[in-house]
Amino acid sequence: MSQILTQLKQSQRIWQGQDRRQRRQALPSTGHAPLDQALHHGGWPPGALSELLLPDAGSGELQLLMPQLARLAQLPRWLFFCGCPGLPYAPALQAAGVATDRVLVLGSGKQEEQLWALEQALASGACSAALAWLPARLPQGALRKLQLAARKGDSYGFLLRPGSAAGQASPASLRLALAAESGRNLDIRVVKQPGGWSGQQVRLSLSPQADPLAAIPPAEWPVPSRQPVPRSAGGLRVTGRGKPAPVPARLHQYLV
Repeated sequence: MSQILTQLKQSQRIWQGQDRRQRRQALPSTGHAPLDQALHHGGWPPGALSELLLPDAGSGELQLLMPQLARLAQLPRWLFFCGCPGLPYAPALQAAGVATDRVLVLGSGKQEEQLWALEQALASGACSAALAWLPARLPQGALRKLQLAARKGDSYGFLLRPGSAAGQASPASLRLALAAESGRNLDIRVVKQPGGWSGQQVRLSLSPQADPLAAIPPAEWPVPSRQPVPRSAGGLRVTGRGKPAPVPARLHQYLV
């Protein structure tokens, strides 16, 4: 019997729990080695939703995502920001290696409009990643649509939601609960992940840098142009408030 088991293991036809040597489909690093070790596949899942559950907006979520955004910004696709609590600060993004001419920012609007625009951005294939600050309570149907859209467009979908959403079911492939500690420490707990167990806890020391979100509420953002090509705001492209522009099923009209 032991010989048969040995042969099966050598041919990788059986799986052993917690066997790190059998990581399937290893993904590009998150840019944070301790977090890579806690994730079964060692990175953010592509073509899927990842939820970051926050104590408050601006708790280090963008600093956590910066290495991934910098990598994706090198691709000929857009980075889509939706529902930002403050205007993304272009100098901080540039300092982190994010090419701001690939960042598209959607101004404030009604929740259903933001969800619609987010779904279009994920499904189009024109965006490598879409980030959205969303409330704790969301329709399950809307979340499922976003997950399917991310898969269709092969996009990374990052949903930034209050920590109270952790107790709610979600179709997101990866769910991480964040807690900002004193100094520059960020505590992370794995709530759910694909192909592996949950419950892992990681503490990251984030390097000091300018806050990627300027303390400018959406109501005070630069008034966007109503022309087909949105007006640039500090290197970022801002679409209109209210009814979103056709993003991104017809996103080509915004590209320069």
